[in-house]
Amino acid sequence: GMSGGIAYVLDEESDFVEKRCNRASVDLERVFDPEDQAVLRGAIVRHFESTGSPRAKWILEKWGEMLPRFYKVFPREFKRALEAYRFPRICARSTRATPRGRARKRLV
Repeated sequence: GMSGGIAYVLDEESDFVEKRCNRASVDLERVFDPEDQAVLRGAIVRHFESTGSPRAKWILEKWGEMLPRFYKVFPREFKRALEAYRFPRICARSTRATPRGRARKRLV
């Protein structure tokens, strides 16, 4: 399923990377990050609750076995745009203006 430009793909046949994915425009990641796992599981739960899908139910029942078979597909252009958006925000959080208008590094 898609989530803000990111797709999660279940690779049951273990051929997604070699045969079914155009690697020229996307990066692939395994779903190791707990936040990504929560997003993926939440999407499957919502799908099951909305549709009663037996396939979604089966994946959820076998979650520990199925999770390693998922790939996070991240379009490179989307990744660049996201990094460009995040970087100035991260920098802005690390500095603050002083009363004289100079930026001062915040001590954390």
